Amino acid sequence: YRSAFELGRHLIGYEVQKVLAAVDWFASDDSPRPIGVVGYGEGGMLAAYAAAVDERIGLVGVCGFFGSRERIWEQPIDRNVFGLLNHFGDAELAAMVLPRTLVIENSLGPELEIPGDGGAPAVLRSPEGVAAEVERLRELAGDAAGGSLTVVGADQRCEHGAAVSAIATALRLAVEDSA
Repeated sequence: YRSAFELGRHLIGYEVQKVLAAVDWFASDDSPRPIGVVGYGEGGMLAAYAAAVDERIGLVGVCGFFGSRERIWEQPIDRNVFGLLNHFGDAELAAMVLPRTLVIENSLGPELEIPGDGGAPAVLRSPEGVAAEVERLRELAGDAAGGSLTVVGADQRCEHGAAVSAIATALRLAVEDSA
């Protein structure tokens, strides 16, 4: 983290570049199928950032990440992006994805406490304020949110089946029912 910071780079940017390298590869085969990026927790964050900067990503699935960032100061230091919250919360980031397909799963995210031990202590919690952030997104996006935005899960109950179904439908894939 420190060397990236000193060089004017950020770990999130390095990770997003890895996602975009995969998008480059999928885009190179001239398939008519849309490209989708889906992630859980930190992966959901990377999926959202990647889709915000690359319009070739036709679908983004964010699971266990989307919510209010007002307590970001408690989170791991690699999420510390100077000045980000002055202009962008998750709603603004998601608005950059629309009108492409966006599936938000309101589910529990990874939870972890990291002791300082000479470094920065951190607490990783499930997203908070998901419904309020989704409402802000709908206000920001207006008509663009229309049929492009799907929110599954309520009260952070995992609805992976509904999320997978929405993602598969958007990618025009058949999903077998495992029940």
